[in-house]
Amino acid sequence: MDLIKDYSSDDSEETKEEDREEGQLIPVIAPLNIYSQNYSAHHNMSSIFLYIPWNPPLRVVSQLKSISNNIVNELRKNLPSEVSDKYNWRLIGVPSKTAEGSFSITNNFMLRNYHISLCPNIRGDQDKIQKYIENFQYTVSRMKVPGELVTPDHSEAERIQNINRILFKETEKTASKQKNYISLRLGNSLSLFRSNSSNNLFVTGKIRMDPSSRRFFDSMETAITHNVNLLDVTKEGSTDQKQTYHISLIVGEFKGLRPKRNEIEQIKKIIENMNISKQLSEIPINVDQIKISELSVKHLSHDIRFRI
Repeated sequence: MDLIKDYSSDDSEETKEEDREEGQLIPVIAPLNIYSQNYSAHHNMSSIFLYIPWNPPLRVVSQLKSISNNIVNELRKNLPSEVSDKYNWRLIGVPSKTAEGSFSITNNFMLRNYHISLCPNIRGDQDKIQKYIENFQYTVSRMKVPGELVTPDHSEAERIQNINRILFKETEKTASKQKNYISLRLGNSLSLFRSNSSNNLFVTGKIRMDPSSRRFFDSMETAITHNVNLLDVTKEGSTDQKQTYHISLIVGEFKGLRPKRNEIEQIKKIIENMNISKQLSEIPINVDQIKISELSVKHLSHDIRFRI
């Protein structure tokens, strides 16, 4: 996917990079979905997609839906109808009700839940891909996470206590129910990406990069690249492009033949002018694992818990 524009976050280092890239299209970045069918064109080839799933609590889901609906309303209100009509705006994290397009309820390869893509799809011989999965599982399970990012989540313990009160049960000790999570944050602005294959648009919130989160993502990027080189498998797309970590909020499914650059610029400008920095910065992102999805007919997946 091509980055239409990387809006500035509150990280000064990123701001300098964005200044250098002003007005340029950034080359292909990681796909924001997993419905690639590349594996089917190669008899002995496999393809995998690496991402961090995010399952926010209902309160946060409600906040995200409110933000996303506000964005869609702004786009529909401010875009000319001939531009707006070219897109079906779909909210991530909301069950699909459509029978058409990539968001179709029958499309089992579409990742509709919130997630952070870690890299483009990785492709190679089936045996090598299976070895890659084993190696990466081993590496991540032993990877040291910066202590500043680790935070306890009391929600499960509180849920059990509330149920016990309703049932008039004695409140049990719930310390063992408490889980640790890696706590991340969104930056204070939105980014717009375009799929280089479908021309779909993705409205995303970029992950805020402080020194601790940068070390965390750098460790994963090192592990991903090391095993790609070790096993001689392929990372699709540009190999020299720095990964931009983000969470998709909205997908604009393109219905036309070819998008016009000036129309995309109109969409970008509307998103850029939205003042939602406070709302974005209040969203907590607590994660605890990586998923590896095998892009095959069986659609297998592997969960890897972080050592936290």
